[in-house]
Amino acid sequence: MEEYLKEIGAQKFYISLTPREKGLERFGKANLDQQGILNYIKENISPENMGKYNIVLQQYFDNLYGGSIVIGEEKSQFVAELKQGMMSGIASGYKTPEFTITRDADGVFRYGNIEDEGVRKAMHQTFLSIPYKDTGNYKKFTPGYYEFAIVKDDEGITRPIFTDYRKNPAYQVNWEKLGPKSE
Repeated sequence: MEEYLKEIGAQKFYISLTPREKGLERFGKANLDQQGILNYIKENISPENMGKYNIVLQQYFDNLYGGSIVIGEEKSQFVAELKQGMMSGIASGYKTPEFTITRDADGVFRYGNIEDEGVRKAMHQTFLSIPYKDTGNYKKFTPGYYEFAIVKDDEGITRPIFTDYRKNPAYQVNWEKLGPKSE
């Protein structure tokens, strides 16, 4: 494990321990150093269960903002929710988003109560990082559920990092409750 940590070349890490079998608990923690990663694995996974987990290790940056984006088939079926810091709690519904961004029937983003131009720019960059087809009139984004963080990396660049994507229809919202269809 130590060789992989050195290969990443980061000071801080995020680790996700996802079970390969039903009935085992999922674990994850951010802002750990190399020794913290090793300790976290030892504290949460018994040696006999080690082969029953996938270990995902990522370079970790402090989260400026975090949230989720849900995109449907129609151009107005778009909602992004975010808050300052980590997005923890938004996806599971126990934290209220500070900001909500939608898209109207013309494909124009509506930034709601986001007055900070830097946040708007970072979110626009996040949207453009999602795969899309340019139709000439608007960008048709790949439908699905996305979790993201906007970070400032080691070079001081603000950028999005996507931490999850699901195409499963179960992750879609009830679009009829949110407004009229756009196409």
